[in-house]
Amino acid sequence: MGTKGETRIEMKQGQILANVKKASSDQEFNVVTPTAIAGVRGTTFEVQVFEGFDDNRVSNSSVRVLDGKVAMKPRIVALENVSQEDIEKSPKLKKLAELQNKEIVLDDASRGSMDPELEKKVALLNNAAAENGDSTQALKIAEEQADDLSNTAGEDKALIKEEAEVTVKDRMESATLTAATPEMLEKLEAGSNQEAANEIAEVRKKQQEQILAQIEEEAESQKLESEEEIRKHYQALEKIVLKNGEVIRGATVAQTGNILVIHTADGVRRVSKSEIASQNFL
Repeated sequence: MGTKGETRIEMKQGQILANVKKASSDQEFNVVTPTAIAGVRGTTFEVQVFEGFDDNRVSNSSVRVLDGKVAMKPRIVALENVSQEDIEKSPKLKKLAELQNKEIVLDDASRGSMDPELEKKVALLNNAAAENGDSTQALKIAEEQADDLSNTAGEDKALIKEEAEVTVKDRMESATLTAATPEMLEKLEAGSNQEAANEIAEVRKKQQEQILAQIEEEAESQKLESEEEIRKHYQALEKIVLKNGEVIRGATVAQTGNILVIHTADGVRRVSKSEIASQNFL
């Protein structure tokens, strides 16, 4: 859910790879994690959230952009239902708002993350806000921690931008993504997740042959003629044993539905998951 014109996906933990094409400049598409907000500007990107193992359930978030642009900034939960007028009245809340507005723009083949020390403090503050049903008390806690968070962030320490490797397999996988229409996103906003998922699955099914052909053409164009060349290019080599006893050695470059596209020294072929007895990396 989100404000008018905003599609907002809340992600507690896990990993998603998404391709977003906004219909107009006034549309917003945000992926919100426990500690960060990724504002999408039309791109193929990946968000990862790993939940910590300590008693405080501290998580860390990262955003990797394959192509396009994503704006990343910290998330302060206590500010989400506070008016700008109320923020202006409180020097402490203004500090937190300034922290939340510290933004980096990630572009092609880059990764963004938060300073680990700052992210831990933000996570603890957000956990406290989420667990405290009293918004007044949550704001009080936020004000008490404002100076510490602001000092930890410093001038330019809040967020870290670095180069990110985008592999051939990443590119292949991104080609299998189905773009969600504005209507599908509206259903997601309205909470009709299953209906939207069914529509996406139907569109994906219709596009599957086209997607597979595109992936095969791209793989064939690499002209890889040995297992060593395949291993080097895809950074992986697998041994796949089919139920009929046939052994395939190569790299799985993409999967759409139940069909895997496998690049072998003899060429590119499709294999259904139902045909596979075992699959191991070499």
